[in-house]
Amino acid sequence: MTWLSSDLAKLGYKISFADPGHGVVLGFDSEGEAFVLTTQANWPADFVEPIRAWITERQKIGRRVASSCTNCGRTFYVTSAAEKSLCGDCVLSTSPTKRVLIRTGLWAAVLLILILPVLVIVLLAVLLPNFSDRWIGWIGTAAFLLSISALVYLRSGGSD
Repeated sequence: MTWLSSDLAKLGYKISFADPGHGVVLGFDSEGEAFVLTTQANWPADFVEPIRAWITERQKIGRRVASSCTNCGRTFYVTSAAEKSLCGDCVLSTSPTKRVLIRTGLWAAVLLILILPVLVIVLLAVLLPNFSDRWIGWIGTAAFLLSISALVYLRSGGSD
């Protein structure tokens, strides 16, 4: 959050904590000091409810308390200070390699499903024009099914 904190510092706001991650909702007190209302928000209600509770009732109801994972030591946010547990990745028992594959591999797999069958068909049509006339549908179908299989494998988390 260095880019955000430096830009907001020019306006008189202060962010004195580490990057809380994606889906964050920040609030600011009367001195311009930032605090986390929630983080890891995905759906509209995940963003709106903590804001509504803070504005109407002055309650903090979201994931706002920094905590350390008891397994890997990573910082993540929980709803109360008494709540200490595992981060989402340790709950799923994922290794750093698997986390990267899950986060980036799914987008790559979706692109492969869209591009790989077309690429295989075009490549065969250029390299083997006589062969491709007869078998192009079967090869395209096989490439599409292999792409779907790769997506299902990545979606299930793969194996280390």
